[in-house]
Amino acid sequence: MNKSLAVLAGALLALAATPSAGLGLAVDEATYPGANGDYNNLLSPPLPQAVVFDLQGGTNTFAGTFGTPGDGGDTILIALGPLATLTAVRVTFATNAGPLNPVAINQVSELVLDSASSSNPTPLLDLALTGKPDGPVVFSSAPLALGADLYNVTLRTQVLALNDNAHVGYQVAFDVTAIPEPSGYALLLVGGAVLVLVRRRRTAA
Repeated sequence: MNKSLAVLAGALLALAATPSAGLGLAVDEATYPGANGDYNNLLSPPLPQAVVFDLQGGTNTFAGTFGTPGDGGDTILIALGPLATLTAVRVTFATNAGPLNPVAINQVSELVLDSASSSNPTPLLDLALTGKPDGPVVFSSAPLALGADLYNVTLRTQVLALNDNAHVGYQVAFDVTAIPEPSGYALLLVGGAVLVLVRRRRTAA
């Protein structure tokens, strides 16, 4: 019995101490309500209040397209809560390109991330999206440690198009680590109490 309780306590402590690694968000501008195929439609203006995406523990993805003419950039507002840390950003670029329809022109395409709470923001990340790939390629940030804040994420370009003049697809992935919620601390207390009970029983025996 004592051995079973000790195993249970260990499992509770391990679960409580493990950072949250949920599935995260999966958003696509083509299907997200109100976006109508363009993340910029979720900003203010045109909306009275901009849509802010609260990132979850795990990998959060945002898919879309941009290019010229007509859509030289997309801006997404993301937020991190007090228990979350953004550890990495990855852009899968040219998700809709292929050998018969590669990126034909690409001038100064990039992802820029900055704090929306600053009146004069300095980019916290500027990730160049280079080349003329004939299929998806991944560009990754260095390790990050960005905490609770509201952030602007902008994909922008001067000139960008596929061979058939279509816009270029992308998927941005945000890796977020979240420390345990209050429920996690409750598990720690329960696990610790079980361990104390096991030790007392062993001492009494």
